[in-house]
Amino acid sequence: MNIASIDIGTNTVLLLIAEVDKQRNIFNPLLNKLNIPRIGKGLAVSGVISQDKIDLLTTILKDYKAEADKYNCEEIIAGCTYPFRAASNSVDIIKTIQDETGINITTLKGEEEALFSFLGVTSDYKTDNNITVIDIGGGSTELIVGSKNNISYRKSAPFGVVNSTERLIKNYPVTAAELARIRSEIRQNISEEWNLIPRDYESVIAIAGTPTTLACIKSGLLNFDEELIHNSNLEVCELENYIEVLAKMTPREILDTYGDVLKNREDVILMGTIILAEICLFLRMDKIQVSSRGLRYGMIYKKYFQDF
Repeated sequence: MNIASIDIGTNTVLLLIAEVDKQRNIFNPLLNKLNIPRIGKGLAVSGVISQDKIDLLTTILKDYKAEADKYNCEEIIAGCTYPFRAASNSVDIIKTIQDETGINITTLKGEEEALFSFLGVTSDYKTDNNITVIDIGGGSTELIVGSKNNISYRKSAPFGVVNSTERLIKNYPVTAAELARIRSEIRQNISEEWNLIPRDYESVIAIAGTPTTLACIKSGLLNFDEELIHNSNLEVCELENYIEVLAKMTPREILDTYGDVLKNREDVILMGTIILAEICLFLRMDKIQVSSRGLRYGMIYKKYFQDF
C-alpha cells in the first residue's frame, strides 16, 4: 500500500510518498517534494501565522493531496511542528485547511517531533549502537540520543534558523563583533537546553535543510540531489569556513554565488551553520554525517513498524 507523509515546518513543507510493506517490514520512497513557503516568517513578533502564508500553505497542500491521489495513497499522515505550537491562530488554520483539502493535520509536541525525526534517520541505519540526531528546523531544534531499539534522550529547544535569524541578525554582511555575539548567545542556549545529554553515542547525524544544503554546496551541486548527499559527511572545520565566508555576504550575494540550492534559504543559512557548528562543538565532534531522511519518514515508520 502507498502512504503519503507531510512535514509542515516553520520554513519548509515536505511530502514523502512511500510504498509500505508491513509483511516484509520495509517501506520504499516513491516521491519526495519540497516547498519553502516559510510560514513562520514574522511569527516571533506577531504571534500569528499571516493570512498570505495560510493561503500559500493551503495551495501547497492541495498540490500534495493531488500527488497522493495520483499514487492511490491509502492514507495521508500530516504533522505540523513549531509554528503551529507557537501561533495563537493555529487551531483555526488547521480547521480551515482540513475543510479545503481534506487533510487531517496533527500538531506535534516537541518530544514527538524529536521522536519522529530520530525514527526517520534510523529507518535505514545499519548499526545498533547509540547515535545522536540533530534536527535544526526553522523554529525549533531537536537533539535525540538512542539506538534503533531505544531512545535514551530527546529534547526540543525553541530556537531554529528562522526565529534566531529574525531575533539576532540585524544587518548583512555580519561584522566580526556581531558574529561573536551571536555565536556566544547560541552557545549559551545550547548548553542550557541540553546540559543533561548523555555522551554514550557512536556518531552524530544531522538532518533538515541546513546540513543537506551545506552538503550540496560542498559537492558543488546547484540543485538539491537527495541521493548524492544522503550519508555524506561535513567536518567542523568546513562549517567554520562556511560561517566565515557567509558572514561576509548579503543574502543576494549568497544566492548568486551558490545558485538555486540556496533559494529561500539565503538569509537563514548563516544562522543554521552557526547553530550546527556550535552543537558539534558542544557534542565534541569533529565531523558529522548528513541524512536526507527525517520527520516525514519517521511518521510512517512509527505508525507501521515501531513499537516505542
